[in-house]
Amino acid sequence: MFDVIVIGAGPAGYEVALLLAKDNKKVCIVDKSENQIGGTCLNEGCIPAKNFLETASYIKKSAYFRTCGVDISINSFDIEKLKDNTNILINESKQGILLKLKNAGVEIKYGTASFVTPNSIRVEKEVLNADEFIIATGSSHRNHPVLPLIENKIISSKEVFELKEIPKSILIVGGGAIGCEFATFFNALGSTVEIAEFTPSLVPVEDDDIARTLKRELEKQGIKVNLKTNVIWYEIVNDGIKITLDVKGKEEIKIYDKVLISIGRTPNTKDLDLDVELPK
Repeated sequence: MFDVIVIGAGPAGYEVALLLAKDNKKVCIVDKSENQIGGTCLNEGCIPAKNFLETASYIKKSAYFRTCGVDISINSFDIEKLKDNTNILINESKQGILLKLKNAGVEIKYGTASFVTPNSIRVEKEVLNADEFIIATGSSHRNHPVLPLIENKIISSKEVFELKEIPKSILIVGGGAIGCEFATFFNALGSTVEIAEFTPSLVPVEDDDIARTLKRELEKQGIKVNLKTNVIWYEIVNDGIKITLDVKGKEEIKIYDKVLISIGRTPNTKDLDLDVELPK
């Protein structure tokens, strides 16, 4: 019997588990596997994305350095070395999280959790009981209504970190924070980049002045930003993906090497059986 069971070992889950353990609570944390420790942020989100972006920024700055009289020549870019470097960073961080949890006395269980009663969950074949539960299961890629994920053609942000080469051209569907980050990354590495955003502005949850400034700066870098734009059809062709866009009511057809879907995230709650009957 635990005082608290935390479902999900991402940044929210492991941090709250450590705080509760520090307060002398008997805590268990559950995640699907050891590979998932650290959650989306560590394994396929913020951490690898920032490492990729930092690398891209060095390439982008080289042109500025030359204007200052410092000749920094970049002869090539090896994406495999960047991926290896990123994986080292992820694994080191993961081992650090596991060590913190172990030292704090937090018990770790691996498997898919689902509620049996309001005070118990099943993890694989084991039933665990607790007075309180914290759900910190994070989120997953939101599917596009027209564009399915197709290996090495139409990808999500997760597959960006698995690319074997930088595409010559890429359409990024979704102009939120993630889409704009990757637009900057691919642009710095020489890709022709376009963004297709359904709403009237980039980063639509932010203030209008932020969205306008971001659009201006991206366009200065050579990134084409299409607002009020929707993907209405696609076709896989020999030289890439043929995309039909509705741009402010006008139809445009273009071919891209890759398409990146970045239209938001959905909660990871479907396996939890949250409709378990409460006691009367």
